[in-house]
Amino acid sequence: VQAVQHVEVCMFNNGIFKNAVAYELEHENCPLMPGSTLTKTYILRLTEGSPKHWIALEESYTKSSPSLAGTVICAEVNEKDRNPYYAINVSYYVQ
Repeated sequence: VQAVQHVEVCMFNNGIFKNAVAYELEHENCPLMPGSTLTKTYILRLTEGSPKHWIALEESYTKSSPSLAGTVICAEVNEKDRNPYYAINVSYYVQ
């Protein structure tokens, strides 16, 4: 099981990248048969080491317990303050 962080930086070309940022190894109940279900809670640990691309964090990676950046949806955008050339979109998926 791994969590993948997808980051889109809208200020330069090729500003889209993704990293596996957390993982938990699991071999029990694998493989799942077609039509079967599995309900289990996993505790994903932040991947240590140097990833291929940047990781979006709330604060510094050197902090004792870094937190991954959250996915945030702005409820209201003031059009006069909005810069159409700069945005960072962060999303996650688990596989």
